[in-house]
Amino acid sequence: MKKTENKLYFEMVIFFFIVVLCFGLLIIKEKGNSYKKNKIDKKIDEYISLEYKDIKDELKINKLKQKKNTYYKKIANNKNKDLSFTISYKNKKITSTYKKDYLEGNSLFKVLEKNMNDKLSSINNNSYYKNLKISYYTKLNNCSDSIKNKLIKGDYDLALYTIIDNKNINLDQISLQNEIIKLHDYIKSLKLNPKDYKLNYTDLNNETKSITIEFNEEILLNNINIGKLVIENNEIELNKYSIKVNHLN
Repeated sequence: MKKTENKLYFEMVIFFFIVVLCFGLLIIKEKGNSYKKNKIDKKIDEYISLEYKDIKDELKINKLKQKKNTYYKKIANNKNKDLSFTISYKNKKITSTYKKDYLEGNSLFKVLEKNMNDKLSSINNNSYYKNLKISYYTKLNNCSDSIKNKLIKGDYDLALYTIIDNKNINLDQISLQNEIIKLHDYIKSLKLNPKDYKLNYTDLNNETKSITIEFNEEILLNNINIGKLVIENNEIELNKYSIKVNHLN
């Protein structure tokens, strides 16, 4: 009986020791993670102070987050949260999306693109134009100070976007010009105000014959016969009006 009691006591001691050890290791691990996180947080803040000291006053720095082995902070413009970039720390290296997302405005234009395509979906009830979409190819650092300030303030009703259409049509001079005019009239009926158009057309009679045409909205307002210039491949006039043509396949 006494041997059994001693055995049970010994097993309880061992179990208690294992529990305390595991708990202790857990605390050590948590403190280690916390120390590592604080150290990385400080490194990123130092990086921000050094690399972005000229614009630091316009930035809002969010808290450090972790995803698997990567630590990161989202940095946003303090006047517009849609304009932001990310600084990441992984394997002792710091990387930043500042140039693309913040300087060029990719983060902001992604939001605008989604909003405009949602708007287009809600007002476009013509099945003939089911493939219409809107894209932004504009870069914020290429905009004037006036436009840049409007965007940062949330004034998004600006002619900075491109209307894109994909369709099979007859690729002859008359059909192409009629198609372009018809599309332009439809866009105006939706009260949209694009900067330019990018049209991807494939010949109804020959699927290996495709063409991409890019042109500015102002050309349509000046009644330029784009279809004629494209089909005749009038390079002098195409260059004069900055019409880009790419024959595919």
